[in-house]
Amino acid sequence: MSLAGNDLRLEPKRCKVRFMKRSVDLDEDLASEVDKTSSLIHEKPATVIRLAIRAGLPVVANRFQSPRPEGYFADDYPLSKDRLALEAAMSN
Repeated sequence: MSLAGNDLRLEPKRCKVRFMKRSVDLDEDLASEVDKTSSLIHEKPATVIRLAIRAGLPVVANRFQSPRPEGYFADDYPLSKDRLALEAAMSN
């Protein structure tokens, strides 16, 4: 079974991995850091860059997400009545 307009095929328990070649311009300082890390962990510079991107993407994505509204997680972490009374007493 093939998807319309797509060359991916559905096969049981198989996945086709698509690789993309990309060019990345690095300044001298960053290239130096990649080389140092590469020699430290005994991996190719391309592997170091892939690891760094995978580790850093969640941080970048999180930075550009809109902030959660006040009290968004309140239902997930209910406070006990004793805790609420203690906080009220401390604020007085």
